[in-house]
Amino acid sequence: MAQEAAKEAPKPYELRVGDRIHISVAGDHRLESTPAVRPDGKIAIKRIGEVQAEGVTVARLAAVLTEKFEEFLPSPKVNVLVMQVAPPKPVAPVK
Repeated sequence: MAQEAAKEAPKPYELRVGDRIHISVAGDHRLESTPAVRPDGKIAIKRIGEVQAEGVTVARLAAVLTEKFEEFLPSPKVNVLVMQVAPPKPVAPVK
């Protein structure tokens, strides 16, 4: 049992270029969007602009978006879901 307790929890998924996510804000369907993480690592969000997404967990992105939406919405409830995971990058053969 001590060994089980010592095992680390799995690392949360970090968004990658090409991932498609779904963003919703409770009470305002106009702010709903399904952007893909662009090659520059960012996503574009209505009324907010560009936000860094590559290398960020879903929970962290939801927190960042909540802060940004708070600038014009009282107590926004932001939900972020990964809709499609980008295919893995090809690995170059070792020579």
